Amino acid sequence: MHLPVLLDVGHSIDDHFAVAAAASSPELRLLGVTTVQDGSGSAARIVRSLLDAYGRNEVPVSAGNGALHEPQYVDAGLRALEQAGLLSRRPVETAATHLMARLLTEHRDVTVIAVGPMTNLADLLARAPHLTASIREVVFVGGWPTQAIPDYNVRLDPEAAAAVLRHDIRLTTIGYEVTRGLRVLPAHFARLASSAAPGPRILAALLATWCRLKDAVTPPMSDPVVIAWLCNHVSATIEATAVAVRTSPGPGRGALYQDAETGRPIRMFTRIDASEYMDFLMEKVAPEPAVPEGLTTAERLAGCDYQLTTAYQLDHFPGWSVQGARHSCHIVALVLAGQGEAGLRGEVFSLSAGSVLYVGPGEPRSIRSEAGMSALWFYFDAFEGGTGQDRVPVSELPWPAVFSCLPDTETLAEIGRRVMKYWQYARPEGPLLCSAGLVELITHLHRYTQPALTAAAHGPAQQAALHAKRWIEARVTESITLDEIAKHVALDKYHLLRVFKEQFGVPPLQYQKQLRMDQARKLLQADLLSVAEVARSVGYGSVHAFSRAFKRSYGMPPSRVRRGGVLYQPEDTPAEGRDVHHDRVNSRVNVTQR
Repeated sequence: MHLPVLLDVGHSIDDHFAVAAAASSPELRLLGVTTVQDGSGSAARIVRSLLDAYGRNEVPVSAGNGALHEPQYVDAGLRALEQAGLLSRRPVETAATHLMARLLTEHRDVTVIAVGPMTNLADLLARAPHLTASIREVVFVGGWPTQAIPDYNVRLDPEAAAAVLRHDIRLTTIGYEVTRGLRVLPAHFARLASSAAPGPRILAALLATWCRLKDAVTPPMSDPVVIAWLCNHVSATIEATAVAVRTSPGPGRGALYQDAETGRPIRMFTRIDASEYMDFLMEKVAPEPAVPEGLTTAERLAGCDYQLTTAYQLDHFPGWSVQGARHSCHIVALVLAGQGEAGLRGEVFSLSAGSVLYVGPGEPRSIRSEAGMSALWFYFDAFEGGTGQDRVPVSELPWPAVFSCLPDTETLAEIGRRVMKYWQYARPEGPLLCSAGLVELITHLHRYTQPALTAAAHGPAQQAALHAKRWIEARVTESITLDEIAKHVALDKYHLLRVFKEQFGVPPLQYQKQLRMDQARKLLQADLLSVAEVARSVGYGSVHAFSRAFKRSYGMPPSRVRRGGVLYQPEDTPAEGRDVHHDRVNSRVNVTQR
C-alpha cells in the first residue's frame, strides 16, 4: 500500500536529493511538491526538472511566497541545467498553499514531509486549520533539541515552526544531532557523473554547483533520510519529548529546545542506523544499469569481502625483472609511467602507462622492464558468503590478465593513491576507508569487463525502459495497459516489450504483477488486514482472482501465509526485482516513552 506524501522543500542540495529519492520510491505515493520562500518560482523550476527527469510528470509543483534563502545556488543551478539542456520548460504553479489545500482536501491520511522552513505549512494551517484532519503526520528535518542551538531550517522561519507546534497534529522531528554524519562522498559523485540518465545528470550538475559555491568536498545529505525512513530502509530509535521554539531576538532565535514543563509533545529521532543509508539513496537516485540474466558477476563481486594485505608504489629500475613469481593473494598493478612486459596465463602482454595487470592467487607471473616503469601495487584477499569459517575464498576474479588503454587512468590512480593513504592511516577509521577505496577500485575495473553491456544499458531505448519501470512502480495498484506505458515513454509498444524484458527479465505487465504479489505478501505477513482488504489494497477487485494469482506466484493460497506457511520464491522473479524489493515488513523503529 503506497503511503501518500506531500513534500515541502527548501533550496539546498539535499532538498533536491530528497525530491529525487521520493520520485523514485514506489513505496510512496508522491501527491505533490512545494517549495518554500520561492516567490520567483526559480527553485520550483529545478524541482520540476528533477521530477520530469525521473519520469514523474504527473506530480504537481508549486512555489511558496517569500524571498529565496539560497539565491546564489538556485540561480547558478538553473544556469547549469540550462547549459546542459536539462531544464524543464513545463510551467510551475505559484501558490503553494493552494496546491497543499487542494491535495489535502482530495486525500486523507497524508504524511507531510517538511525538509525546509515550515513557512508554507504554517500559512496553510492558519488559512485552513480544518485540514489537520487530513494529515496523518508531519515529519520535519529541523532543530537541534538536545543542544538548544538554532539550526538552519528552523532559524529561517522560527515563527512558522512555533505556529505549526500549536496545531493538534502528530509531529516527528529528525534533528541535527542524528544527521550530521550523512554526507555525499567522492564515490557517490562519480556514480552520478558517470550516469547517462537525465535524473542523475541533473543531480551531478547541482552537486557540482553547490560544492563550488560552498567550497564543500562532502556536502551534507540530511533531508533524504526522511524518505529512507518512510520506505523502511533506515532503522531508528524515536523518543517522546516536549519542545518549544525561541522566536525572540538574540543568538538563541530559531532554537528548537526541549521543555518538559510547558513544551509541545512531539516525537524525536535520537538514533539512526545509517549504515545502509547512502547505498539506499544512490540506488534510488542513480540506479546501476540492470544486468541481464546470466551476467551476475557484478552482483557476486559486490557481495564479496575484500581485505587489503599491502599496497605500495614502486619505481622499477631499468632492466628489472621477476621470473615465475607466485603469491597467495590477488594482485592488481596500475602502471603509472614507463613500459614493461608480463608473461601470464601462457601469453605475453605489453604494459604501458594506463595498463592494469591482474594476477590471481597462486598464478605464476614473469615481468620485466627494459627501460624501467612506475606502478601502484595492491595485494588483497577476497571472500564470498558469511563470516568466519563460513567464508569461501575467491580463487580468481573474472578479469583479463591486462586491462589496456583505459580512458580514465587518472581516476584509477586517484582511487589507488587514496587506498594507499588510508592503508597507512593511523586513525581508527583508516581500515574502513581503506576497504571502501579498495571496493571502489575493484568495482571501477569490473566495468571494463563488459563494455558492450555498459554501452547498451545507456542507449535511448534502455533509458525508456528504465523510465517505464519507474512509471509502473508508481502505479502498482492501478489498472494499466502496455499501450499506456509505451505512450508515456514515447516508444513503440512492441519495441518496449522487447527492451524491457531484456533489461529486467520479465515483460512490463508481469513486472507490475510481481510488485503486487510482493506487496501483498508483506501485508499478509504483517497480519493487519484481511485477505479481502489485501486484495483491494494491491488493485484486485476480486478476492478469487487475487488468490489465484497469489498461489501461482508463491505456491500457496494467501490464507495460509497468515498461518505461517513457507513461501517459495518464483523462478521467474528477476534478480533485479529481488534486490530492490527487500522484505521489510517488521517495523524496525523503536519508540520509547520518557
